[in-house]
Amino acid sequence: MSTTTGGRPEAGENAAAESVVKLRDHDILKEGWASKLSGKALFGQYHWDRRWFRLIQRGADVTLYYYKAIKDEDPRGQIRLTSNYVAREIEAGEKVKKPHAFAVGKLVDDGATRTYYLSCESEEDKLEWMATIGAAIEGVPDRALKRKSTVRVKMKNKIQTLPTSEIGATVTKQKYEDPKWRMQQWEGLCEMTDRPMDQWKKWESKEGVAVARMSFKEQPYAIIMVDGLVAAPCSIVYSFLQQACTEGGKLDYFFRDERVLQSIDPDRANTIVQWHYKTSLPGMTPREVCVLRSWVTEQDSYNGTSGMMILSAAHENFVLEKDATLCRVELSGVVLKPDSTSPSKTRMTFLAQVDVRGSLRGMLKQSYKSGLLVRGFRTSYQHLVEEADTYMKVISM
Repeated sequence: MSTTTGGRPEAGENAAAESVVKLRDHDILKEGWASKLSGKALFGQYHWDRRWFRLIQRGADVTLYYYKAIKDEDPRGQIRLTSNYVAREIEAGEKVKKPHAFAVGKLVDDGATRTYYLSCESEEDKLEWMATIGAAIEGVPDRALKRKSTVRVKMKNKIQTLPTSEIGATVTKQKYEDPKWRMQQWEGLCEMTDRPMDQWKKWESKEGVAVARMSFKEQPYAIIMVDGLVAAPCSIVYSFLQQACTEGGKLDYFFRDERVLQSIDPDRANTIVQWHYKTSLPGMTPREVCVLRSWVTEQDSYNGTSGMMILSAAHENFVLEKDATLCRVELSGVVLKPDSTSPSKTRMTFLAQVDVRGSLRGMLKQSYKSGLLVRGFRTSYQHLVEEADTYMKVISM
């Protein structure tokens, strides 16, 4: 099962725990029957074992134990759930055919830690397990216990996916080739980046960088913003970003597998591009997007802003690669505008509205709430600011 489990089993999986686990009722967040995909192959075949699972919390420690029988005191194995674990949906590339199945594993595949696959007796039970495990990892098990009380709420938490034909097909050629329409979208992007703090579900400002998000429940896609100041004029930051996004640039990681499907104008400021992303997440299929990418100068905009805008678009030459998952990008990009207190500085704001689809959505939510994603955004932004500062010094020599 090397392609399915992605690593070695947890210590003690096929043996009793080192010590007997004594339980109290208030330690048990959830318990019940489920089937677990075996960690070792028998005659080359992996099999499903029915086990009794107990999710236990003691202080800050959260552990999922599994037993051969309800009355057993010694667990057959355990999964210690730290902040870098997640309960998520099954990806297509994992080829787990059992109904009502989900995965429990690391947010990022380290090649050594096993990913566990569990199959529940109903879809509702699966969603309840995922919600309870997720809340326990976040450190708020009481919320999970309340949330799992009704079928209606449990089914609401189920990840919704759109048919492939609906993904990225809303912006047609008639629209994206119209300069007036493109500028209307840019104005809309600028308005979204100007939202006050109280209109965001979560806003965290530290070390000069603010990271904000909208609710993961209320939208079919993740909405995240990163905002801060660059000690350089807008024109220089704009030039830096354009160079950073080209091959060999500081941001070329996001565009290395770029395929240009159409150049709308001669200077290629507006293009339809296809991007292909491979993730380092366990069992995760590659993601692809087909987007309109527009570079907007200060002279183009009505309010002196500049930057880059991306938005999912439909194009006749777009072909989804085999085994890839098509994602939708709502109005997103980076907006540059002079700082209100110092025109020589630039307020640089990144806004992403993305339907990443499948289990990646749940993993994105978990990594944000655990703080991993916020720290990553803040560090990346600070690094970008340093690179922009270096760029300004070089061109000023």
